[in-house]
Amino acid sequence: MSAELKGSIERVVFRSPNSAWTVAVLDDGTTVVGELPDVEVGDPITFVGAWRVDPKYGRQFQVERAELVLPTTAEGLERFLGSGIITGIGPALAGRIVAAFEPAELLHALNTDPEALTRVDGIGPKRARSIAEKWSEKAEFRSLMVFLQGFGLSATWATRLIRHYGHEVVGVIRRNPYQLIRDVQGIGFRKADEIAQKVGIDERSEYRIEAALIFVLGQSASEGHLYATEERLLSDASKWLGVDLECVTETLFNLCRDERIIVERLADPEGRIYYLPRLYRAEVESVARLRRLIAFPSTLADRLPTGAELREIVRTSASIELAPNQEAAVQGALSHKVALITGGPGTGKTTITRGVITILQQLRARIALAAPTGRAAKRLSEATGAPASTIHRLLEYSPKSNAFERNEDDPLECDVLILDEFSMVDMPLFLALLAAIPPDAHLIIVGDADQLPSVGPGNVLGDLLASGAIASYRLTTIFRQAEQSLIVRNAHRINAGEVPIAESSDGDDYFFVERKTPESMVATLIELIDRLEQRFGLNAIEDLQVLTPMHKGLCGTRHLNEVLQQKLNPDGRTEELGQKRFRVGDRVMQIQNNYDKDVFNGDVGRLIAITDDDLSVAFDRREVRYQRDEVDELSLAYAVTVHKSQGSEYPAVIILLHNEHYLLLQRNLVYTALTRARNVAVVLGSRRAMSLAVRNDKVRRRNTQFAKRLIEELV
Repeated sequence: MSAELKGSIERVVFRSPNSAWTVAVLDDGTTVVGELPDVEVGDPITFVGAWRVDPKYGRQFQVERAELVLPTTAEGLERFLGSGIITGIGPALAGRIVAAFEPAELLHALNTDPEALTRVDGIGPKRARSIAEKWSEKAEFRSLMVFLQGFGLSATWATRLIRHYGHEVVGVIRRNPYQLIRDVQGIGFRKADEIAQKVGIDERSEYRIEAALIFVLGQSASEGHLYATEERLLSDASKWLGVDLECVTETLFNLCRDERIIVERLADPEGRIYYLPRLYRAEVESVARLRRLIAFPSTLADRLPTGAELREIVRTSASIELAPNQEAAVQGALSHKVALITGGPGTGKTTITRGVITILQQLRARIALAAPTGRAAKRLSEATGAPASTIHRLLEYSPKSNAFERNEDDPLECDVLILDEFSMVDMPLFLALLAAIPPDAHLIIVGDADQLPSVGPGNVLGDLLASGAIASYRLTTIFRQAEQSLIVRNAHRINAGEVPIAESSDGDDYFFVERKTPESMVATLIELIDRLEQRFGLNAIEDLQVLTPMHKGLCGTRHLNEVLQQKLNPDGRTEELGQKRFRVGDRVMQIQNNYDKDVFNGDVGRLIAITDDDLSVAFDRREVRYQRDEVDELSLAYAVTVHKSQGSEYPAVIILLHNEHYLLLQRNLVYTALTRARNVAVVLGSRRAMSLAVRNDKVRRRNTQFAKRLIEELV
């Protein structure tokens, strides 16, 4: 049964930056927890909710809904004005203000006649306006919250819209609520459509049909496609809209005419295909820029060593004895303006990269090395001995302009750009790289085409290889040292469609542990951690990474992180911050780019301190501090998805595979997971799940025309 509680905010303990979730203390000492949008100290609020007893924090009031109630009594007005909410007004001045007016008279002054406040000693015209503006701001916020929540929006979403649009949110909602899809991340067609129905927008409105068509193309891009076929676009849009096809096709024609959607007609059965403009530009311009880069003369061509001279330089300077196919790859990578080096684990990609860098250093060439993630860049630097950065840092991404500072107007200062872990690069990012590389520079791309494709749209590495338009060197020989590794051998077996060798001996680095139920898998996972620590001398928090295909379920990251936190770090100081529970000593991951702190999506560190004001995380011996309202940027990282692990390498991994993951069980997923392990890998799960994954090489085809355009322009 719901209860009502009234009080004024005495202290805000925690506020989430990405939602309205707040923990606050009232003037009577009561702790309230829930969605409290933009509350400030001194705010008088009526709460509806229920009392509960938290095992750690004691009795609290769980808020279901809350309403800011601007005060009307002398006592309430004095408390509000003296709360510190208005700079320069403390309790003493607030008392003088209230003493100078009757409540109704003061309310009139605050609402319509701020100059009247100047009769109070210490208040001039400027301060009077400041007081009235703050009062008006609170009143407007309350009015906007009531307006937005009337459309079924939660306090969190209502607050986000007010922060984005201000008072203009009313006009946006009434005129075209579908604008929210474009402007506010997280608002999809369904939510905007619910609002539009309440506003009374006609189901055949052009705004509505346009929004559905563009939304479907956005959904297609989130699945990795650069375009949607006409059949898919019209079919999906019609399902969302529930209107006849004629209305949809007419609006689609208008969008194409205005170039808000780009249409192309293909000769093959796909017929017309439709792009979002930014993705069409990324695909078409990438081809044009590649063509220009390849055609532009090289400044290195006349100085490159060949044959015996090349082998001798690499042998004496880098202590590398190149095999014939490796020598050909080094020579080819240097002699072409754009070159691809691909291969699986143990085939010598790093050796080739080191050989190339050695020759370039002899030539005193300016070299830039980059990878998609901070972890991959660190590995590249450690493997080559040369500095490397993330692609975003290399291109000097500016969060203010949401663009790269390095481009054709201010290109990179390098003679050769080497990109590693290239399978993670999507089409828009590839265009940004091509725009920033100097025309006389060389581009060397290194990657494993059999890994998972990029999270973003496109299949850039696969298309470059499939086109045959770029000089490519595929490494297939597993060298003797790597051949002794069961991890490497099994990775190549998986790639060939063969089930990994499950039988192992004491000297092996790969193990398979069969369990058939999620419950038994989780129980065995806990046992395995102890065994691996004892047998291999591991520190589980530092050296071990648990990988799983999904977030949900008993074998998903969310549940596993709770279990592993309790197993590996049961005694650290615990803090519940919003919906998350952290402990000092936890393994945590940054889950969004933060350019101010110089930490990026996927960076993993240790939580080393929690204070009343902030948290401290150690990333590679560098301490980064987070305010409490920034904790949504962090998540526990004892278990992560295989996709999140791309670009990383760990001393030990445990990979969970179960039939409940069947929708994601693909050959490239298991291959990617296994190749994350440096010293030891354990696959925990069912043989059937492994067999399903290895047999499933039907990687979902991504809709791109990039390879076709490359063939037409460059071959």
